[in-house]
Amino acid sequence: MNARIINDIVEFTGDDGHLCATYHYNDGPKSFFRGLFTPRGRDVVAFPPPDHPHHRGLQYALCAKDVNFWEEKPGPPPLPALVGRQHNQSIERFQRGDEAGFSQVLIWCDDVKKDTFHETRTVSVQKTPSAYVWTWETRLTALREGVVLIKGPWAARIFDGSVAYYGLGLRLNSAFFTEKSQVFVNGKLTSVDEALGQVGQPVALQGAGVQVMFEPSRNPLYINLQDFVFMSLSPLPTTVDERPVPKGETIDERYVIAVSDL
Repeated sequence: MNARIINDIVEFTGDDGHLCATYHYNDGPKSFFRGLFTPRGRDVVAFPPPDHPHHRGLQYALCAKDVNFWEEKPGPPPLPALVGRQHNQSIERFQRGDEAGFSQVLIWCDDVKKDTFHETRTVSVQKTPSAYVWTWETRLTALREGVVLIKGPWAARIFDGSVAYYGLGLRLNSAFFTEKSQVFVNGKLTSVDEALGQVGQPVALQGAGVQVMFEPSRNPLYINLQDFVFMSLSPLPTTVDERPVPKGETIDERYVIAVSDL
């Protein structure tokens, strides 16, 4: 695997030279993966649709009580009124044998330039016989008092707010994923309702010839197969509506995602 930085993008290629991903680290309010390909070259990530422009690809963002880093627009009272942004501070690529990746530093702030989080992010990929396996690690440190994470404005209307829809999430390509896509928890075919909130088990979504799998995580799963297909892992437990993050406290997250052909 190889990674190179060109024109505000980290471009990942396999040893055969074929593109396997593009990471946009300085384009808009948050960094994101736009292309995320299977070994056969199928891009599983959707292009941002007009009605959800904040669904930029595979991305990581949160919703705090006073600033929304996810939807890129102010929310009506009593929801977050300020728009949050992730500003790239630095990025460096690395190579560790057959593993390629980058380390990035970001500052999360809002429209009035109030800093909320300092983040160090490391993302890397390795090739297995059947998949590209991505590891995403992040450490968020609160830079101010009064930071309270919430489940988000839409989660309150869906599934009684039991599962937040933000965190590490991706909008999936409708060319491969539809409402008929199948969900597997620990290898067992299941329904979306049964998959919601799953913790500590591998969850795979199978579409037309492709699969995206979240490997076991402590973060509860959110999945949608209704008007569009979306998967995410949230930092808020299903039993918690708010999570205070005092100044200086850190949030450490680690996610592993496998993208494969069927």
